[in-house]
Amino acid sequence: MRLYATVNSPETASAGNRRGASAMKCAREGCNNKIPPNNRKYCSAKCRKIVNQKRAYEQRKQLSQRPPSRRLRQQKVRTCLGCNKEFLSEGPWNRFCQNCQVKNESRRTRSCSVPKQWASMIQPFFSD
Repeated sequence: MRLYATVNSPETASAGNRRGASAMKCAREGCNNKIPPNNRKYCSAKCRKIVNQKRAYEQRKQLSQRPPSRRLRQQKVRTCLGCNKEFLSEGPWNRFCQNCQVKNESRRTRSCSVPKQWASMIQPFFSD
């Protein structure tokens, strides 16, 4: 992507303007319009938007091409905190083997259940 393109013409050189602001062209590729006096790089907001969208697209493209996270490569044999057996762990956050995870799930569902003696008290709240 080119930045500033100036046109060397006798009018700009004789005017004494070093940068040649009146003859500068838009920085967007394919656009050869002159830059208005109030703008710095692009001839219009449309050109600026097109260039910014292309730049954002390129940045997203680079992010998607990054190598996989190190977390995925930390699989190793660990000792289960529930049964003290060794198992292949997915990472440092996984400290229970599959059997202990299933046991913990079943315990959670049972501990959240309502005692039978409360059923008659709760029933009127849920009836239609």
